[in-house]
Amino acid sequence: MEAHAKIACMRVGFLLGAGVSIPVGMPCTGELTRRVLDTTGYTLHPSRGFAKSIPGMRGANDWPVKQQDLGRFLNLVRDDCERYFDAEKKQNRQVNYEDIFFVASQLVEHLSQDYENPAMQPFAQSLDERLKGSRLHSSLEEVADLACNYIQDVVAIELKAVPVPVTLNHLNCLLDAVSDTGFSGCDIFTLNHDVLIESALESREISFVDGFGPPDGDFAPWSPRELEKNARTLLLKLHGSVNWRRYNGALKKTLTADPDHAVTANGTMAPIPAREIPVLLGTFNKIRDYFGQPYFDLFASLRTQLLSIGLLIVSGYSFGDKGVNSVLTEWMRSGEGRKMFILCAEGENCISHGRGAIRGLWNSYSNSGMYIHPAYLSDCNWDSLVEKYGLK
Repeated sequence: MEAHAKIACMRVGFLLGAGVSIPVGMPCTGELTRRVLDTTGYTLHPSRGFAKSIPGMRGANDWPVKQQDLGRFLNLVRDDCERYFDAEKKQNRQVNYEDIFFVASQLVEHLSQDYENPAMQPFAQSLDERLKGSRLHSSLEEVADLACNYIQDVVAIELKAVPVPVTLNHLNCLLDAVSDTGFSGCDIFTLNHDVLIESALESREISFVDGFGPPDGDFAPWSPRELEKNARTLLLKLHGSVNWRRYNGALKKTLTADPDHAVTANGTMAPIPAREIPVLLGTFNKIRDYFGQPYFDLFASLRTQLLSIGLLIVSGYSFGDKGVNSVLTEWMRSGEGRKMFILCAEGENCISHGRGAIRGLWNSYSNSGMYIHPAYLSDCNWDSLVEKYGLK
């Protein structure tokens, strides 16, 4: 790509997806899907949630029965999704755990009459009949609800398990951008649930605002007013994080590896957190979830912060989230001189595999507002990018 005119911008922003964590051995979407479908690797805790299966570990008494129903349900939904994608001739579209979660959540919402959807009834009846043929011990609503909890827990379990030893050199380009005084600030918007980015920032003693207040012992309380601070670096985890928990209903970021035994600054033992882990999974259901807390505040902050950003760098994101894509489209079309750089070794494939809104943006702004640099974030050098493209 040829160099182009310099970009006049006060702040730079990064939008990052799961792909930026893969270089250090974090599981990719395909691997997470494989683990989700293998129910033998996990055990239902007698009182709450799922845990990694350990020899000799006692699970809930009814887990063997529920495990049979769950495994059959997950594979039937996976097969139905595959048939749909094949019929639509989406040859590059592989069914993943997000697709399965979306279907399961729709079933729960319909069968519980929380969000009635007449179009779901024929599918629910068909799935129920097929499950009964394999000795279903739970109702369809029960097994669908169990599937949602299971998928959410498994993804969180696997993304908490940071490979050891781990180096964070793959994020050097990001860290150098954050430290670049040529910009008034650098904000990070990430869809990742893992804690690699904040660990990398802390390793360089880079301060950031993420919506959580000052620490109180082993955790920091959610405080959306923090997002209003005039900070040099804002870190927004738009889909939640594996180290977020709810203690007595209050959202907190845990600062310890053992959240079940967290203590306050005065030494008081905190109650064991609820099973609920507020991370967003699924596909189109996320759009509705963005209206709940803390996601409503996070997305409001994203929209506000983008107003001051003239250069947005995207990496590791497949452009599959319709809510995020709508924000990107609005940002790109509503201001003069805005630039989006996509760091992707696959070139324009990252656009062709994305949703229609992003393909539409590319048709309008290709090489006049949107640019593709043929390398992933882990293989980029910030100073080289700045010099090659005249970013400041």
